[in-house]
Amino acid sequence: MLKRFPGDIYLLLIVLIGLSLRLHKLDAPITDADSFRQGATASIARNYHEGGYGLLEPRITGWGSLDEPGLWPNEFPLYPYIIGKLYSLTGEHEWVGRIITILFCLAGAAGLYDLVRRWEGVLAARFAALWFLIAPQAVYHGRCFHRHPVAIGLMLLALAAYARWLDAKRIGSWLFMTICGGLALLLMPPLITIAPPVLWMYAQTHDWRIWKERSLLVSVVLMLIPSLLWYGWAMQQPQSYSLNSWGRETFRNWTSLSYYTLWWDYDFFRQVWRGLWYYTLGPVGALFGVLGVFLRRGRIPSLALVWTGTILLYYLLDIHPIAVAPHYVYYLIIFCPLCWGAGRFSALIFDQTREKSVISALPVRILFVAALLLTSLYHWDSMIQPWYRVKHQWMDAAQLIQKHTPPGAKIVIDVFDPSLLYYARRNGVAKNPFDLTLEAVQQFEKEGADYLAIIEQPEFFKKDALRFYLKDSAENVVINETIRLYELGAKRRNTDDQTP
Repeated sequence: MLKRFPGDIYLLLIVLIGLSLRLHKLDAPITDADSFRQGATASIARNYHEGGYGLLEPRITGWGSLDEPGLWPNEFPLYPYIIGKLYSLTGEHEWVGRIITILFCLAGAAGLYDLVRRWEGVLAARFAALWFLIAPQAVYHGRCFHRHPVAIGLMLLALAAYARWLDAKRIGSWLFMTICGGLALLLMPPLITIAPPVLWMYAQTHDWRIWKERSLLVSVVLMLIPSLLWYGWAMQQPQSYSLNSWGRETFRNWTSLSYYTLWWDYDFFRQVWRGLWYYTLGPVGALFGVLGVFLRRGRIPSLALVWTGTILLYYLLDIHPIAVAPHYVYYLIIFCPLCWGAGRFSALIFDQTREKSVISALPVRILFVAALLLTSLYHWDSMIQPWYRVKHQWMDAAQLIQKHTPPGAKIVIDVFDPSLLYYARRNGVAKNPFDLTLEAVQQFEKEGADYLAIIEQPEFFKKDALRFYLKDSAENVVINETIRLYELGAKRRNTDDQTP
């Protein structure tokens, strides 16, 4: 029966392993290690579903005003928009978004397999897909409620279709790479880093005169136009938090000689290696990946190295001046070529072990693959498993807000992470604790705020003026170790009502 399977049965087994790993805690709340991104995405999806907003109006509850969710024009919101529409069929469940992420992650593994198989052979392709699906961080983020794994999956599908088009120049491959590439760039602009590898593939299979390939230039233009239109508009909006902030205008000064000295900062490379070693690929995967990109194998031996170097250059140009090293999510970009390298190095060891085994009856190949699986899963359990841990205090606080406030109440809360208001199912404003001053609370009262929720209590107890003001004017609704919930102005209103 297996012999009749039309594809690669080993790829099917690898995909099933990756699927089973990503089903872990599929229906768990999104208040885990990456609650900030997941909460923002889930809030946008709910507002599409309940608020009836259009695709070009992504809104996050807590990041706007007391009366309505805030417009948040950052990355193109196709992912939460589709999930919001699916809610009409499935009801509102976190697993809906996670299933979408998982499907695109598995499709990305198939795309990486097809790309590596075409340039290097089936054995390296199988190992590359295996690393892509069992690497510790990829298991966690490959089931999260946000767009990054979806964009990366689309990018890998586009690259695989591009490799097919280079060989046969078929219209189907051209259409597929154009659509997938355009969507990937819309969802995650840093994926523009695939441009040098794309050029390198063309130069190695044809020549450097890529400008003569009109159909490819048309494809590139069609990929870029939607992103240029969307991000050109989004960057003009004051609400564009991640596109217009983080000090980029101060730290990124490409005309300054001192800026380029940052490139040789030892701490940057140490932090990137540390992220790969401890979280993204694990010790074995990181070592195999780095060694593998330097191996010269296949039809385009240096492609994985060019791809990796391009992404490191992006880190240095765009991220390093603002942060020492990329956020964990952005390790998923460099993760793809390193999986290729890890697959290449694994295939090399696999071949050598098979050829030089003195005990022919021993299933050496099975033991080698089992060792890779066990090593990666052990590292996932020890380093990544805590990322799944739900913030139970936030969940309890959200339930208390739901229980003690009416549905139409307007809440001010001292947690900027939108996932808490998401579970409280109330409109309001989320602020960082240090921004919630007495003057800010009084202003929110004037604007119609009904309740103030304090979750970060140690920070709150440093603000004597705010505490005394609430003692004199607000009614205590809930006071415990989880939350301090105040009804703003309640005592003052009661006094006014009793005054003859």
